[in-house]
Amino acid sequence: MSSPVHQDEAQRLRSLRSYSILDTQREMRFDRITFIAAQVLKVPIAAVSFIDADRQWFKAIVGLTIRETPRSDAFCSFTIRQTLPLVVEDTRLDSRFAQNALVLGPPFIRFYAGVPLLSEDGFALGSLCVIDRVPRVITKEQLRILTMLTRETEELLYPAEFRISAAQSDLAEAEPPAAAAYDDRDETAFSYERYREAVR
Repeated sequence: MSSPVHQDEAQRLRSLRSYSILDTQREMRFDRITFIAAQVLKVPIAAVSFIDADRQWFKAIVGLTIRETPRSDAFCSFTIRQTLPLVVEDTRLDSRFAQNALVLGPPFIRFYAGVPLLSEDGFALGSLCVIDRVPRVITKEQLRILTMLTRETEELLYPAEFRISAAQSDLAEAEPPAAAAYDDRDETAFSYERYREAVR
């Protein structure tokens, strides 16, 4: 099955390109996100991906060495069509993906979970996703952590003035345990143990 196209695709692509993120170098702050996602969900593959007009490009990825795939093969093309996470417990049983090249061939995807990465104006630019080569079930706690990490990834994209405004708003509304999820020594650093405590 070919990948779907967003109903406001032209605007979505303009929003994506306004961030000037495509084809940039790897950055440790994004690499940390994928490392934590893979560790917490105990999967071999995790990625921050962006969906361009005809390709899926990876800003950060662990478990694979590729930097992009055709959009027609991208699970994340389906993720950006919705606001909620996309979870596929067994790709062979899902008609959207059973004949996908990445299911039938390397890396032989069997499990996928992705959360849309949203721009400041609400367009889904890509996703933070985790992948396994065996079918599996994701727990509510794991999905919650994946969603939290996705929100952190979005903030790495936003201009500094927007991040400050959003942080002030979050601080005013957040419950005390949520604030403990951040390492105050570095605005982009994560403390794994504190993150685990925050979501218990």
